[in-house]
This record gives sequence, structure tokens and C-alpha cells, in this order.
Amino acid sequence: GTFDIVLFLGVLYHAPDPLGYLKRVRSVTKGYAIIETLADFLDVDRPALAYFPGESLNNDGSNHFAPNMAALVGMLRDAGFSRVDEVSRWRAHEVERLTGRRPPWRGQRSARLVVRAWV
Repeated sequence: GTFDIVLFLGVLYHAPDPLGYLKRVRSVTKGYAIIETLADFLDVDRPALAYFPGESLNNDGSNHFAPNMAALVGMLRDAGFSRVDEVSRWRAHEVERLTGRRPPWRGQRSARLVVRAWV
């Protein structure tokens, strides 16, 4: 069936086919979907996905991709959603979290993103 609200939380970065997964989310969404995911390359303006081969992210082979906001919006639109609103961006980059110092690059590079994608 379809649902007024679909929660897709903490799954996208585990997806070996992120666009395919988002198309499946869209196919069961009647109103909007809330998507929460790991994000990377937030300091890059054009659509980009970080790829984590093997167990390179947190020693976990189930982690595959992390989009930046432009890529996430583009994938959601390509999946059939009409509008995407950023709800929240949280959690500092691991370097900042562990050291208490800002990473050496300008701007925030990675975080957790929460968006609302409308049908």
C-alpha cells in the first residue's frame, strides 16, 4: 500500500543502490517521506556522493554512500518527489567531535541530514 508519511531513517547510506532505494520509498509515499542519512562533501556545491569501499567507514562493510545536500535533493527529485525541505543538519564531523577542534578544511564537510521529501 501507500502511506501518508514514510520514515526512512538511517538506511540510505547502507544502500548499495541509493537511487533505487529512494524510488522504492517514493512508490509507497502518498504525502511525504522523512529521510535521515549520513552526508559528506557538504562543502561541495555540486551533487556529490562519497563512496566507502569495504569497511573503510567505522569498520562496517554495510556503509556504502553518503550524499551531499545537492546530490540528495537531485536523487529525491529523480525518484519522483516534487519538493525537498531540509529539516535538520546535526553532528559535527568526526575530527571535530573527537578533537574538539574544527577540521582543517573550510566549512562543514560531513554531518547527519534530515529532509522532508514531498510527493
